[in-house]
Amino acid sequence: MKAAYSTAAPSSKVYRDAMTGEVTSLPDIDISKLQVEKVAQPKTMPPSNALRFGQTFRNHVLVVPWKSGSGWGAPAVRPYGPLVLDLSAVCFHYAPRLFESMKRTGSVRLFKPDMNMARMNRTADRAALFTFDCQFMIELIRKLVVLDQKWIPQEPGYSLYIRPTLIGTQASLGVGASSDALLYVICSPVGPYYKNGFKPVKLLATSKNVRAWPGGTGANKLGANYVQGVKPQHEAAEKGYDQNLWLFGEEKQLTENGTMNLLSSFVRC
Repeated sequence: MKAAYSTAAPSSKVYRDAMTGEVTSLPDIDISKLQVEKVAQPKTMPPSNALRFGQTFRNHVLVVPWKSGSGWGAPAVRPYGPLVLDLSAVCFHYAPRLFESMKRTGSVRLFKPDMNMARMNRTADRAALFTFDCQFMIELIRKLVVLDQKWIPQEPGYSLYIRPTLIGTQASLGVGASSDALLYVICSPVGPYYKNGFKPVKLLATSKNVRAWPGGTGANKLGANYVQGVKPQHEAAEKGYDQNLWLFGEEKQLTENGTMNLLSSFVRC
């Protein structure tokens, strides 16, 4: 993928202090400060036919911290491993956490990363978290992916799933915007999402529960949007269906599927 970011100094953005409400200007992510720590004993990717969606992870992770008063810290690529967070971190209690998802194929191309990063910024703003320069972030992701190129599946239908995530990490039980955050990116080689492969899926039309509603956060990729669909999905599975087809309103309008877009075609008879 050809880089499309500016080599100029990182831009400054205006933020509102979560505790005082004071408007301040802090620097954006600085690619030139990237630190890379390679894993001592890298793992080997399993055969593609042994991959289960989202359960195998690459050797490295990208992390970029945000601190109140200093803004985005130095980005770092380091060995994949657990995070250490305070038990009172706001992401555990009030759900200021969000993610994006994109893929890279064997042709070594990222699919619409600019649109993913733009949506991630919109979601971050909706969750009162912190935004970043999209092109800087795309370049950091590119560097992460190139580091473990052997983990990009080559077989048709398989790809490298890339999961950028942003969480509020402030240690506080008070309800409010988080003063600290962590932006990180993990990668997972994947095949088909469903166990039946690329065959058509069965959908259960669901109107008892609502996935999204006017004025809500359905257009944002917040973690809280997904947990509410887990129980209806289990109920659909018990009836022999793969996913829910979410309906809305008195007229039961078609809105979306639980894991993919919904397209309809009409045939004039």
